[in-house]
Amino acid sequence: MDRRIAYVVIAFVAPLLFFVAIGYDGWGCGGSILGPLCRQVKEFEIIGALILTAALLIVIAAIVLILHILMGNIWTKIVSAIITTIAAILAIAGTFYYLHFIALWSPFIATIAMTLVIVLAALILTDLITSDN
Repeated sequence: MDRRIAYVVIAFVAPLLFFVAIGYDGWGCGGSILGPLCRQVKEFEIIGALILTAALLIVIAAIVLILHILMGNIWTKIVSAIITTIAAILAIAGTFYYLHFIALWSPFIATIAMTLVIVLAALILTDLITSDN
């Protein structure tokens, strides 16, 4: 399997998870983060905007990744890398702002470690499945 296909799958799963998180009533403000109750608190509105923007950018990056698979141009690879990096920065900013706002750092540190392990496992499994030896 081509690694680029896995990138496209991840690039569509990530915004889906962002959209679920945005719409989910688990922000501690009485609704979804961009709902009317949460938007009364400026911090929640900023966090929601950052996460929504990151999600939309990743959707665009997924489309550019598909173009890269179909066309193979170097510019599509560069554009997808730039868009993905900007989306990651926005998502990190939203997450850090939320954690600064609620002052809960231990679950976040555990989430970082979990994410690193998942990425490592995915990379190792991808290499194992796609390797010739």
